[in-house]
Amino acid sequence: MTSDQHAKGSFALVGEFLHRWSQMEQTLHLCVSAGTKLDALMNTVVCANLTIREKLNIVRTLVDISSIEDALKADFKKLLRDIGDYSTVRNMLVHDPFMIGEDAPAVYFMTVKAKGSFDTPGVLFDEASFRAEYRKIKQFTSGLEQVAVWLENSSFSPDRLDIPMRIVNSPARPNPRARQPSSDPNNPKSERDA
Repeated sequence: MTSDQHAKGSFALVGEFLHRWSQMEQTLHLCVSAGTKLDALMNTVVCANLTIREKLNIVRTLVDISSIEDALKADFKKLLRDIGDYSTVRNMLVHDPFMIGEDAPAVYFMTVKAKGSFDTPGVLFDEASFRAEYRKIKQFTSGLEQVAVWLENSSFSPDRLDIPMRIVNSPARPNPRARQPSSDPNNPKSERDA
C-alpha cells in the first residue's frame, strides 16, 4: 500500500467514526422527540440549538419523570452519562490536530490538556482502535433506540408540576378562581365579563 493509500485509509477511519457518531446523535434526537412529543420539524429546530450535553440532560430528565420502571431508568440514565463521558473522544477527533499514518492507516492525535496543569499526550488510533470505537458507538446507538421506544410509550404525570406551577402562578396550570378568557378569538374578554 502506498503512502497516499494509507492517507486515504486514515481519513476514511475518521470519516467513518464521524458518520457513526452522527447516526447515534440522530437517535438521540429521536429520544428528545419521543419524550417531548415534538413533531419532526419542531424537534429538528430544538435539537439544532442544543449541545450534546444539553440533549443528554433533557433525555435523562425525561427518563427520570417517565413511567419507565426504576431499574430500567437507572440503566438508561447510566447509558446517557456514559455517552456524555465518551463525547470527549468525539471532541478529540473533531478539534485536535492530527497526523496520519505513513506505514498503515492510522491517526495520531496531538491533544492538549491545560486545565490547571499542562500536558500534551499523544493518542494513536490504528485501525483496530477505530473498530473498537465503532463498536462502542453502535452499543450507544442501540441503547438510545431502546430509550426512544420506552419514552414514546411512557406516560408523564403533570401532577409533578403542581407545586412549581403554583409557586410561579403559571398560566400552564390555570387558577380555577381566575377569570377564564372567552373561547371567542374576536372577543378576548372573559366569559364572566359578558
